[in-house]
Amino acid sequence: MKKTPVKLLIVLLAVYLLSGCVEAPADTLVILHPHSSDFASHVIDGFKTWYKEETGNDITVDTIEKYSGDCWTDVETWNGTSPEADVWWGGGEYYFEQARSAELLVRYKVAEDANVKDSLGGWHLKDDSEANEDPMWYAAAISGFGIIYNEEYLETEDLDIPDEWEDLVNYTYFGHISMCDPDASGSTVAAVKQILQYMSDATTEVTYDTNVTEGWQYWLQLSGNVGTFTTSSSAVPTAVAEGNAGVGICIDYYALDKMLTDDNIGFTYGGATTVSPDPAGIIKGAANLEAAKKFMDYLIGTEGQTLVGDYRTPANFKADSADHVPKAWDSSGTPTTAFPAITPFSPSLDGAIHSRVEAVYTNYIVKNHAKATAAWDAIGKQSDATKKANALAIYNSLPSDCNGTISGFRGLKYNDPTTISKWQTEGATNFDAAKTAAT
Repeated sequence: MKKTPVKLLIVLLAVYLLSGCVEAPADTLVILHPHSSDFASHVIDGFKTWYKEETGNDITVDTIEKYSGDCWTDVETWNGTSPEADVWWGGGEYYFEQARSAELLVRYKVAEDANVKDSLGGWHLKDDSEANEDPMWYAAAISGFGIIYNEEYLETEDLDIPDEWEDLVNYTYFGHISMCDPDASGSTVAAVKQILQYMSDATTEVTYDTNVTEGWQYWLQLSGNVGTFTTSSSAVPTAVAEGNAGVGICIDYYALDKMLTDDNIGFTYGGATTVSPDPAGIIKGAANLEAAKKFMDYLIGTEGQTLVGDYRTPANFKADSADHVPKAWDSSGTPTTAFPAITPFSPSLDGAIHSRVEAVYTNYIVKNHAKATAAWDAIGKQSDATKKANALAIYNSLPSDCNGTISGFRGLKYNDPTTISKWQTEGATNFDAAKTAAT
């Protein structure tokens, strides 16, 4: 029997493959992210379709879903050597800056780089740490912090929908506000800190000498109206959606998710918010580098950002967003009032007081919440103007070791057990004294 020549076999196999009888293997990509499955799938499905149109190839996308901090731990552990994922999408600017400093991300300039502003409200929207270098990360969305509310609840209780942060210290909201203990939520700490700068005496620049007393007193008063401090940030929008509270303090996308399925839920930034970039970047050592670059082009591009805009505020100013999702810019890149980023705002000083604000809020206020609400209730019910003013002055007292400036908060010994105990004692003493003065 005569053998078929090897060259002929190769030709026949090529014809067989080209005929479509055997499918060529799909390209692959692995994405590490902390997002909800619904959100991630929404964007990834769009990317698969776009990738096929762009390259002519199918692509298989696998995901590794973990909490933000755990995503960073993986990237740090892989250390650029055989990482199990190609793209890291989402998790906060802090973690991505850690990765940038350790050079664990790949520099890549996306196709629509020009449609992403360098910054908003003082916060970078793409890594620009090295002059004339391509970014290591881009903001794939931006978030802010504000007020979620339940219209049906408010109507039943004859309460107004809050328009501004200042509205929430009105005694009429007594017992109707839900808020997370800052000790259990980084996003709640961010909300607290943003008000310190928003209500500060800074006009052109925030410095260590900037006085933030008004912002701290604001949180003392709002906390008097809080019915419950939750132990998780996600519990706040749930409490509002379930009608257990009328309003709550939360990061915007928690509220936006609830608004997708509940017409009674609304959200406002209260006229002021800081900015929380949600970055994405290519992991050093990515096995599927070219596919990773394509995903970054899509995710940061107009088409991908418009899908992001169904859930969160896009970072690309050319992208559209759903009606219930605020846009930070118009199509020309001009900031909008729908996303009222605080100016001036100093991210570096914001970070410098993070742990201090968290510790003093929890120990001075949350640990004494029952005493705070009792005092605030007495102040709210007091009709005598002099008694009310005297009680309010006591209630508004700062911790004795803080002079009301950013440097004052920076200098707090937040890890010292003696200091923590003193805050708890001072808070209890001041709230009791305020109650006495109001009665």
